Amino acid sequence: MYGVTMAMYRPALLMYRVTIAMYRLALLMYRVTIAMYRLALLMYRVTIAMHRLTQIHKQLL
Repeated sequence: MYGVTMAMYRPALLMYRVTIAMYRLALLMYRVTIAMYRLALLMYRVTIAMHRLTQIHKQLL
């Protein structure tokens, strides 16, 4: 009975570890996606700011 329990225990432990690894990978990808989104938003705002500055500069000339 002990041997059967151990035989069942090892695959279960392996699946558990794989599940945790996949969860961590998904969490990492989620964080990377948010970081990229924030970076894109920042670049978008900088682009708009630069555009406005060039327009103001043209008006001053």
